[in-house]
Amino acid sequence: MIAGIMMSNQSLQMYKTNMDHLCFRLTEVLSPKCLFICNMSMSVGFKAGEVLEYPIPNVRWDIIEGNFYRTTLAYLHQLDVTDLHFHLCFKLRSRVKDATHSNQLAHRKYTCILMAHIDYAWGVQQEQQEVEAVGSETERGQHW
Repeated sequence: MIAGIMMSNQSLQMYKTNMDHLCFRLTEVLSPKCLFICNMSMSVGFKAGEVLEYPIPNVRWDIIEGNFYRTTLAYLHQLDVTDLHFHLCFKLRSRVKDATHSNQLAHRKYTCILMAHIDYAWGVQQEQQEVEAVGSETERGQHW
């Protein structure tokens, strides 16, 4: 999905078809020992003045629908999934002014989520001190 463009029904159907083909092909060509992680899109909002009838923090429903479909397909094909939208959708301060991109704190959180997922999938145990340090990152006094 391309952020900033509302998906029509036709383009959403094409997206679903392409995702289905991609997941099928990945499970066909990748070794079962290979860790393939399907990331859900990070939160995308509306720019000021773009949609007047909705509050600015409103999320893009086409992104949510695409994420839902992608997650469902990934689970059906037994691929790993990280849901960045879930972790970052209410971190409105982490979005930059274009409402599409996120700041460095969101990217740090994204990296921590991805690394924790890889650690778990490969059975790596993190030291408790490291886990607590990652969890204590704050954004203007709010814990991640």
